[in-house]
Amino acid sequence: MDVVTLWKVVSLILTGSFGILGLLKEFKSKETGRITGWGLISLVGILASTTLGTFAQFREWAHQQESRANTAEKTLQLLQNTDQAVRDIGRLLSPLEEPRIDVIFISPCKDQFQRFCDKLASDSNVQSVQQFQHFPGGIPRFFVAVDFFRNNEDAENYMKESHENKSDLSIWVKAAADVEDSLRFIKAPFVDELWVTLGQKVTTSSGGNNRIRSTKDLSGSTMLLTASWSTSNGDPPAFNNVTLKYFALFVSSGEPIVIDMKQFRQRTGLRDIYGRPFTIFQYTFPKTG
Repeated sequence: MDVVTLWKVVSLILTGSFGILGLLKEFKSKETGRITGWGLISLVGILASTTLGTFAQFREWAHQQESRANTAEKTLQLLQNTDQAVRDIGRLLSPLEEPRIDVIFISPCKDQFQRFCDKLASDSNVQSVQQFQHFPGGIPRFFVAVDFFRNNEDAENYMKESHENKSDLSIWVKAAADVEDSLRFIKAPFVDELWVTLGQKVTTSSGGNNRIRSTKDLSGSTMLLTASWSTSNGDPPAFNNVTLKYFALFVSSGEPIVIDMKQFRQRTGLRDIYGRPFTIFQYTFPKTG
């Protein structure tokens, strides 16, 4: 039996005892009307036992409140642990294994690309190495980097510091026009545009800080996409007027993630560690769960 329960039992016994005492003994003097000695003892005893009972009841109520609070805290902790366990299971079921990308870039068929576009159109977009005699700088090679950051501030610092800090996940793709089904060029029909896309035989690698390992980790993260040329003659064309038309992220464990191009933000006026200008296409994944 705990102390509070003992207090309540003692309080009930005392209250009953002093009540009986008040019945058996004269509470007031019939001659004077004043409280007798037995009456005073009974009154004081009843007040004391009532106070003791009230205090015991308050202590019990406080203990119940504390117990409810502890139970609520344990329940909340259990729910949080369960939620985290469900999230971890979801991450295990959707790993970012063997990531690869598909992109389409568009450049106007004018200035340095005009001759190459005309050649593609005359050959019905049947690509050959000979056509790249008309490509500015010779046979092109294309490099695409996709960097993911769980924290948007890290992404901003990455751009300001010219790519010196690591991203949480990086995907690098290299494609070359002189490798079959690697780098494709298409003169778009009915519009004066050159489409640049990746084939199946590209070189893909990945790295980073390993903080993004699941498609679930992409929630609220920021993605930065950069692209650049190199050519066989060492004088690649400028990449300033190129825009992004299509982007999709593929992983071995699920459906491809295709992003609405309207949600991309094009960042210009940036320079790499060598002082060369480049363009970044920025996208922030919506937060889920």
